[in-house]
Amino acid sequence: MLLWFILLVIRTLYEYVPHHYLFEMIFDGAALYLIWPMFQKVEIDRAIQAWRFLKVRKNTRKQVELISAIVLDILRLMALFYLGSWYWRWTVVDWSSGISTFQPRYLGFLDTFFLCFFLAQVATAHRWSWWISKLPLNPGRQILLHYLAAILVGALLLLAPFSIQSGRALSVIDALFLSVSALAVTGLTPVDISRVLTEWGQMVLLILIQLGGLGIIIVTAALSLAAYRRLSLSSLLLGQTSFGAPHPGQIPKFLSQVVTLTLFLEALGALFLYFSLPKETPNRVFVALFHSISAFCNAGFSTFSQNLYQSTFGFGGLLVICILILLGGIGFPVIFNIASVLKKNRGVRELFKQLSPQSRLALTVSFILVTGGTVLFFLFEEANLTSKLPWYQVLGQSLFYSISSRTAGFNLVPLDNFHLSAQFFLMLLMFVGASPTSTGGGVKTTTLGVLIATVYSTVFNKDQVVIFNRSVSFYVVKKALAIVSIYLLLAGVAMTLLSITEKAHSFELFFEIISALSTVGLSLGVTEQLTAFGKIVVMFLMMFGRIGILTIVLAGIGRVQRSAIRYPEDDFFVG
Repeated sequence: MLLWFILLVIRTLYEYVPHHYLFEMIFDGAALYLIWPMFQKVEIDRAIQAWRFLKVRKNTRKQVELISAIVLDILRLMALFYLGSWYWRWTVVDWSSGISTFQPRYLGFLDTFFLCFFLAQVATAHRWSWWISKLPLNPGRQILLHYLAAILVGALLLLAPFSIQSGRALSVIDALFLSVSALAVTGLTPVDISRVLTEWGQMVLLILIQLGGLGIIIVTAALSLAAYRRLSLSSLLLGQTSFGAPHPGQIPKFLSQVVTLTLFLEALGALFLYFSLPKETPNRVFVALFHSISAFCNAGFSTFSQNLYQSTFGFGGLLVICILILLGGIGFPVIFNIASVLKKNRGVRELFKQLSPQSRLALTVSFILVTGGTVLFFLFEEANLTSKLPWYQVLGQSLFYSISSRTAGFNLVPLDNFHLSAQFFLMLLMFVGASPTSTGGGVKTTTLGVLIATVYSTVFNKDQVVIFNRSVSFYVVKKALAIVSIYLLLAGVAMTLLSITEKAHSFELFFEIISALSTVGLSLGVTEQLTAFGKIVVMFLMMFGRIGILTIVLAGIGRVQRSAIRYPEDDFFVG
């Protein structure tokens, strides 16, 4: 480890200290000597022994040994791969003339090697396996571990040589940021992916977006189903925690419906987007597929340099993107509920009455936000953006932003052109976000509906909170208040931290925080200016927003503590 620290210090000075070929050869030799001991003790034998033991009987310690052994060997191979990618730079050096074509991305390969080596060294500590085996992995903690593993794998793939364009560089922190943003279906990016990532890199990003939109748990459950032809109890509990199903037995059918519907709508959307693009568009099929998946998953990523601003999509293409955003953000249970009612040959007029109260609440709040947002944005035409446009274009852009700002984060024009009042209203829409069990984030539309009903019952001194002739339980009200309170607490803590380290304006920072925590992706140009610490803070916010605030809190707390004592009630004066 001492040699690793020495090489890390030299690497830090690598960009600033003049060096010669002899210096580079000594440095490379030291790095090769560093990685050699890693392969003297491979974990294949330990993994095989743990697997044989698990075939006989179940044991938590052996499960941890098996997983840690596989992870260790993968990290070692990745370290060797990126060290080889770092050595590859010698093949593009003209020794005869002494002209070097050294590119900045080579240092990214070296940084990735250091990262893999460090993680492998940390994971080899024997205390880790003992500590993890003693830690109860409740569903919340398992969900968190799934996402962390996917983030690391995605970042390593984005740092691979085939993912970065020649002459471009992608740092480790930016790769981690992109991986988190894609899995959290946010869309915030510190680099221009159209200029930094190759087509293979954009494909990796697209896969991460699809995983984030479907959910890591759905993919894990699908792999378990393919391997064992049934879902394990742990997979059922994970699905119940992730999607809020009342009974674990409903999870397999729900997962299959989600995957089928997602793939069908994305394929249909890609087909329409393909015909809306000009024939001379490069990589027309990939562009249509990328934007279809990004829109339905409410990710907001685009292969165009300026997002959808001055893109080749026409009116029809933008309309398709809006429809995909709405379908992805309304929630899978709402779509399935509508489909089940339509199968009963109910009329369109009776459709809304036959829906469940949950679906009716989500649709009602979403409709009010879309229509109200469109009207208010239309009234903000005193901004420079709308002052020179005809009224029908202003109305179209108002509708687009009232849809995109809540969940997706696609951008038609630079947000700097909006008036301050419009930017503030954007934050309010981002705060609410999409509906539960959807591809969007935010505090959710139903949470807002429950809070409004609670305020109404309190103001008019009602003894019940009622929505569509259904009483809302105290547990649901308590959960809604907890979600909003923790959301605001996280935003306040992040604002305090970023105001210390970042130089941007306070309003711009708060806009960035709400966008990350609600997994929207709109930005006032702060993302590219963030320091390394600021990017880490925003990454945590995106993770909180995607996995769910209460899920992460319960992952840290563990089991719910049920009190054996019932205390007497008393009056506490508030307000």
